[in-house]
Amino acid sequence: MLRRVVALHRDVYRRTGGRIFGRGRGKPILLLTTTGRRSGKLRTTPLPYFPDGEAMVVVGSNSGRGSHPNWYLNIEADAGVTVQVGPNVSAAEATAVSGACRSALWDRLIETAPWYADYQSQARRELPLVAIVPATPLGHDASARVERPALGWWVSILSGMTLLGFIAFHGRTWRMWSESVTGVIPQAALRALFGAAVATHILEGSAAVRIAERDGRHAATLRWGAQTLLLGFPSLGLLRRSVAATGRTPPS
Repeated sequence: MLRRVVALHRDVYRRTGGRIFGRGRGKPILLLTTTGRRSGKLRTTPLPYFPDGEAMVVVGSNSGRGSHPNWYLNIEADAGVTVQVGPNVSAAEATAVSGACRSALWDRLIETAPWYADYQSQARRELPLVAIVPATPLGHDASARVERPALGWWVSILSGMTLLGFIAFHGRTWRMWSESVTGVIPQAALRALFGAAVATHILEGSAAVRIAERDGRHAATLRWGAQTLLLGFPSLGLLRRSVAATGRTPPS
């Protein structure tokens, strides 16, 4: 599943020139292509990076695992890489940072990305920092350009409503929901949950727009659609109870 997610991220980034999936957790993302140390095949990995002058610094965190990521092992065998930032692609040289330079970079890094300190404590190895210097300028140190930041918010709302509609009118899914949840929860509680869901979603939608304005994201806020779905479950209970009270049965 993780490989499929990484592949989807990579492919969408390439097709959109980094306009979608170009940022994550508030950090810009690049595509790093290395040569497999065993297979000799090209391997591309999306990674968050930190601008440092001409270089882009990436972290071999491997999500806090005890072993280095494959892309780092590939770099140890062949430092010649290809890097893509947004729509721009260049050959580059990747070098592990060590000594006092690494210490200084690490201190700067965890100020803006404290989760790497957690990864460091979990990994029980020194997380490598790699400086990637492109052969041609990629504009990696430019500020993010915001393009219609509210787009992701509206798409997320529509996607959530679509999924809610599917569940509401899919008989088997509704029966599972109504028998296991709405049948045992008092209607007053469902109404309270529905009100809280609406208020929370409005607040989350506003937060999504603020995040987009700050980080230059728009379509990345699609994840709010999944939360719309989860928060909207109580409204389905009220909908079905209202329909039942009037003697109408939604299609199954």
